[in-house]
Amino acid sequence: MVDFSEAMNEIAPKLAGAINILEAVDKKELKLVIAFTSIIGITGMPGNSWYAFSNENLDNYLRNFKITHNIETVTFAYSVWSEIGMGERMGSTEVLAKMGIGAISPSQGIQEFMSWVENKANDQQIVVTSSLGNLDTWKRAQKPLNGTGRFIDQIVYFEPGVELRARTVIKSNTDLYLNDHNYRGSLLFPTVFGLEAMAQAVSVVTGLDYFQNLVIEDISLLKPIVASSDEGIEIEISALVEENTGERKIRTSISTEHTGFTEAHFSAVFFPDRPRVGSKQVLNPENKSLLNIHPQSDLYSWLLFQGPKFRNLSGIYELEPHKTIFSMKNVNGDTSNICFSDNLKKTFLLGSPLLRDVLLQSVQLLISENIVLPIGIKKWELHSIDQQPKGGLAHCTLTEWNKNTGICNVLYTNDENEVVESITGYTVKSMEPVNNGLSLHELQSLGQVIPEKITAAFSRYSSFIDHKINLIAYKHTIPFDQIKQEERRKIEQFVFSDFARHNFSSTTEIQWQPNGKPILNDEMNISISHSAQILLMSVGKEVQGIDIEKVEFRMEEEWQQLLENNYLFASRQFPDPNKSNQKDLNYTRIWSIREVCMKSEGFIPRTISVDYSEEDAVVFKIVNENQESHILTFPVEILPGVFFMVALKIKLKEPKKSFRQQEEYISIRLHKNLRINFILHLRTAGDFSEKPILPIMHCGWEI
Repeated sequence: MVDFSEAMNEIAPKLAGAINILEAVDKKELKLVIAFTSIIGITGMPGNSWYAFSNENLDNYLRNFKITHNIETVTFAYSVWSEIGMGERMGSTEVLAKMGIGAISPSQGIQEFMSWVENKANDQQIVVTSSLGNLDTWKRAQKPLNGTGRFIDQIVYFEPGVELRARTVIKSNTDLYLNDHNYRGSLLFPTVFGLEAMAQAVSVVTGLDYFQNLVIEDISLLKPIVASSDEGIEIEISALVEENTGERKIRTSISTEHTGFTEAHFSAVFFPDRPRVGSKQVLNPENKSLLNIHPQSDLYSWLLFQGPKFRNLSGIYELEPHKTIFSMKNVNGDTSNICFSDNLKKTFLLGSPLLRDVLLQSVQLLISENIVLPIGIKKWELHSIDQQPKGGLAHCTLTEWNKNTGICNVLYTNDENEVVESITGYTVKSMEPVNNGLSLHELQSLGQVIPEKITAAFSRYSSFIDHKINLIAYKHTIPFDQIKQEERRKIEQFVFSDFARHNFSSTTEIQWQPNGKPILNDEMNISISHSAQILLMSVGKEVQGIDIEKVEFRMEEEWQQLLENNYLFASRQFPDPNKSNQKDLNYTRIWSIREVCMKSEGFIPRTISVDYSEEDAVVFKIVNENQESHILTFPVEILPGVFFMVALKIKLKEPKKSFRQQEEYISIRLHKNLRINFILHLRTAGDFSEKPILPIMHCGWEI
């Protein structure tokens, strides 16, 4: 309870003082009266009733003074200031901050004062405040936020045209893209989705329903946002409109529960009104045809960690030490339908983040011996956002690389040579070296490097073989299971003819029996196999049988469906070359043996035994009734961490001292009538006539 004298002491300096001064001055010479009130006069504050009364009635007194004397009056109702003023002296700023009430900086307070003194407002009293949290006495009528994006979920604070803070939880079962952005077991919230989230906040705070052109500057990505695989992570997206900057400028950020929503993990500055500049750019690659690099098979895994949803790099035209020109897929709409669970499906403001992510992936092609992640971007310009899903060509230029950080620029154009997006000052940081990584030169020459690796591996085991086998290896631009049989056979004929011209006195064409088995003539035999983009042939006078299989990770249950239990047991007894994928290597080895037997002998082996092994190679003895033959198997790491298993029928030479004979061997005996189910590989469309033919590697051994 406050008594009369205490109340009068509270109102004396401001209200009574103003009345006394204005009664004493000559009204004829007075043009303008400015008074400093307080926001407490509007919102009130517990324990400050007479202070609130004094400020409210000072504003009321001046309103009446203006009418009575026809003199202009302005009152400034400031909230708490930082560094100076009563709130700072009393230590109130920290208490208010915990309530979500921010403090005005002196520079901001002065700037607002000068701005409103020089301009006329719609009301006498001007409220100047920082964020006000959720004051019950400061409520403004707001329209429902209908049609907001997925990331504008729970509103923490919203002042239209000024500031927005909204929170949401991102989880792998609702934000499906997280599962395809898994880096070393960490589900990383992608940069492109962060930009989309911040753009949605900008849309709400400014009232803009869409963006046709947009400039984003000073993008900072210094603190990764990592979602738990079970609980996800709660994020807060904020957007603050800066005033008196000459153009509309919105500062945005994303914070997380891990730092108490106090530190920005991502941040950026949005300029939604800048006009478009430089709308045309011709990207004219020197190579009119694509390089022999199939991104889906050759890059995504060991170099590009992104999962299937993000794999929208379709081809590479140029790959030089400091630049690359590549093509991007034409996607279906904004791809929001595959990014979220059914209850959260909402369209994107900026087009497809999945397609946009390819622009960020591109620098990794130029830094193939280190895995890099983005940490900042100086400027990102988006033009004709509605045209983005159509795909097109993009150009990445590496301007700086010091083995730890790199800087590049990226330009993306559509089929009409219109610039769709441009990125300037894109900075990446090296996270780790790539184990057995390829140099840029090796990446440029994959069509030659991969066949060389296969034939080199075969050469290492030549001492096993007692007859001549010509091994021919070839890498195509796309997987063979995407090519129709007719086109596939054209490729096989081309590859064999190229080999025959250099090795045989007369040319021979491949013929195919009704069951699909390839044949040459009475003197020479051939066997053909392909897996992914790899074609492998063995040619010689003896009966041929060859198989190549990509080593894929499969669960034990999947292998049980493919192989009988006896085969599964045998694979576990093989020599261990201490590889992390040993189980899949062994199971694939068994599968390849069966394929070779079917091709060369026409039967599934009833008895398999390990005769010899050397390094990763294993020689098997196959017995079926009175027939006995041998099959050489060995893995080849064609790309870092990417293995293929090769198996071919051989005539075994008498063992040399270099052979390590197994003290124990595994024997599998199968019943005559045992039925085995095989997988049929269906072939789909492809056009050999448009695919460039790159070098074919072959290797023959005469013992």
